[in-house]
Amino acid sequence: MVINHIATDNIFAADPYIIQHQPKSVLCTPMVNQRKAFGILYLENSLAPGAFTPDRLEVLKILSSQAAISLENALLYQTLEDKVEERTAQLAQEANQAISALHQRLKTENLRMRGELDILKQMQQLILQKPAELAPITELNIAGWIYGTSK
Repeated sequence: MVINHIATDNIFAADPYIIQHQPKSVLCTPMVNQRKAFGILYLENSLAPGAFTPDRLEVLKILSSQAAISLENALLYQTLEDKVEERTAQLAQEANQAISALHQRLKTENLRMRGELDILKQMQQLILQKPAELAPITELNIAGWIYGTSK
């Protein structure tokens, strides 16, 4: 849309913005790429009516088309960045869950092994002679170490 003298246009002459800023010429065209509108290019000239000629309109359409392509590329890039960030967070969460599960398995296995060692310790202590039983035997020298204690 090109309006060469907006102050005399019946539709926009009473608009508060037009009254306050008093543009002379106005151009408004969609920014289109692959038949999709990405925005609107709005230009106004406050110096002279009739500033936007058909030739200028064609140049502006080409420029706005290029701007629409750039906008679409920026949106695609941002979408890709968002997906990469989302996937990275998802992978980190999955890794943390796997580490937590492994940690829990190790704790369970350690408890099981500790229980088995306690049973073995008790069995060894049952097999070994008591100090009172060994005292009457002269010249007996026994050394030993019991796992898991300071004795």
